[in-house]
Amino acid sequence: MKYFMKNILQNFIDFLKHHKILAGLGVIVLGILLYVGINQSNASGGATRYSVTSVQKGTLILSVTGSGQVAVSNQLDINPKVSGTVTSVPVQEGQTVKAGTTIVQLEMSDALKIVRDAQLNLQNSKLALQKLEQPADDLSMVQAENAYAQAQRDLATLMAPPKQYDLLQAQDAVTQAQRAVDQAQQASTQQTLNNSQSSQSAYDTAYNDLSTLFLDLPNAMVDLQHVQTSDTDPADNISAYFLILGKDSIFVQSFVDDYPNANNLYNTIFTNFKTITRSTDQAVFYSFLSDALSMSKTVQQSFEDAHNIFNTIKQSFNSNDYKRFYISSTIESLLPKIESDISTINKDINAIQTDKDKIDSVTQNNPLNAQKATDAFTAAQEQLKEKQSYLDQLVAGATAADIQTAKEKVKANQAALQKLQAGTDSLDIQGQKLDIQQKQNTLADAQQNFADYSVKVPYDGIIAKMNVIRGNQASAGTVVATMITKPFLADISLNEVDAAKVAVGNKATITFDALSDLSISGQIASVDTLGTVSQGVVTYNVKIAFDTQDQRVKPGMSVSATIITEAKLDVLMVPSTAVKTQNSAHYVEVLSSTSSAQQDGTSSTYVVTTSDSPQMKDVEIGSANDSQTEITSGLQEGDQVIVQTLTSGSVTSTTTRSSSSSVRIPGLGGFDGGPGG
Repeated sequence: MKYFMKNILQNFIDFLKHHKILAGLGVIVLGILLYVGINQSNASGGATRYSVTSVQKGTLILSVTGSGQVAVSNQLDINPKVSGTVTSVPVQEGQTVKAGTTIVQLEMSDALKIVRDAQLNLQNSKLALQKLEQPADDLSMVQAENAYAQAQRDLATLMAPPKQYDLLQAQDAVTQAQRAVDQAQQASTQQTLNNSQSSQSAYDTAYNDLSTLFLDLPNAMVDLQHVQTSDTDPADNISAYFLILGKDSIFVQSFVDDYPNANNLYNTIFTNFKTITRSTDQAVFYSFLSDALSMSKTVQQSFEDAHNIFNTIKQSFNSNDYKRFYISSTIESLLPKIESDISTINKDINAIQTDKDKIDSVTQNNPLNAQKATDAFTAAQEQLKEKQSYLDQLVAGATAADIQTAKEKVKANQAALQKLQAGTDSLDIQGQKLDIQQKQNTLADAQQNFADYSVKVPYDGIIAKMNVIRGNQASAGTVVATMITKPFLADISLNEVDAAKVAVGNKATITFDALSDLSISGQIASVDTLGTVSQGVVTYNVKIAFDTQDQRVKPGMSVSATIITEAKLDVLMVPSTAVKTQNSAHYVEVLSSTSSAQQDGTSSTYVVTTSDSPQMKDVEIGSANDSQTEITSGLQEGDQVIVQTLTSGSVTSTTTRSSSSSVRIPGLGGFDGGPGG
């Protein structure tokens, strides 16, 4: 082994002899390392330097940032926050308006009623508080005493045996209720019988009237047939009628159209009538009755057509001309028969229509009458059960549950009386005050909702377009007007994460790339509902209205905006770099003792040099921004936490470089960086 180490050392010495330049550089590097190590060792003595700060309370500002350009005459769609009917449009297109100007008024009567109700409820709660804070009046005390005494009397009555008079009255009530049940049952049975009799009577009358109809119709139909063809003259009378009145006569044509249908219906219905008897099923009979009535009206129309032909011919010619028509004798013979037939058929139709109406009425009313009788019987039975139950309870006496309920009522009324005598409980007063606060909040909400019925512009501008008029319906999705801004706006773009954090009305600070000394405050006027997708990235445009205008600002200038999304007051905060995470848990590092530590600074964040090892302390965090993190538990105000660990390498030695490009190390002289050596 020694021989081996000796060979290595000899080889190294030979290498240095043949490579003087490399040997010189090696010596320089070795000297520098020795110098730095010695100085740091002397400076720290094995200690570590930490950047430490105190846990402080303050305001934590949460914000998002975005960039964009200055926009002028920016377009903004105005939407109401509530729905309603437009009652007034006090502005016109092209009109210049100031921030807060009402441009659309919605019907607010319901909202006003809600405000009035909220005011009334608040007033009632205040009066209730005044009443609680006042001592009980004599009337309330007397009422409470009477309620307590009555509860005691009711309990005594329950526990006492029933009186003979009460038993007799209860038994008599049961007897009367039983009599009412029997009478109701008899009435229901009689009503069923009456329904059957009235229904059968209506059908019997209808059968009789149908029989009369079909006794009258055969002769009448013969007369109607003679209107078309005479027995003495086989020639068709219809041709004569058309010849006399013309081929376009509507009277003759109506008869030609109606008579065949009427004759066919008559033959069919008359044949069916032969199958109808008084014992025929009522549903079948009613259907036939309807068909017979319809047929009769059709036949009646044919008779009216014939009557119109005869009258028209007689009235269209004088007596001598009329008598020269060979058909005149037929007309003179048939006209009285036709008129008599019309009268007879009308009488039969009226009778059958009356019968049908009667059957309809009976069919409709009988179930109703039967149901009324049944309901009356059921009600009588329920009344009997009630009377019998009361009698049974009276005989059996009060139940244990009834007595217990009565005792609890006595206790409750006694407690109420004692409460009045003792005065109002402080907890009741506190509860009423909380109720007043709730009513005040409700009133504030109602007033805000009422104010929303007046649609206002958020900033100065010009009304470019009005989209509604009086009487229109408007809602949150309705663009009632479009305005353009007279002052400038900042039109910036936010990613989808930041866009979800902002809302209309958030305050913002705007800076300008071209104006480094200018910063303007503002507030968000609108946030796009729909985002823009570009290369898979979703962004949303946000418009920020300037609180003030500066003449140096020009359209199109590049801007950066910091939008405040939340401000937490009086919260514990530490620098975000002090908070560390391990396995989803959060902790900070603290020094166990700093009594012997050397403070290298006097600000809130200072450097501490100590040989103590830091300790981990679990904490729970809340909100955080880029520089500060909220501490919700684990630390107290004034606690010291480590912000950053500064190793000994952070202390640097001073080196100088001469004009001859040689390196000088203090205490070791200089080495020439040139060739040779």
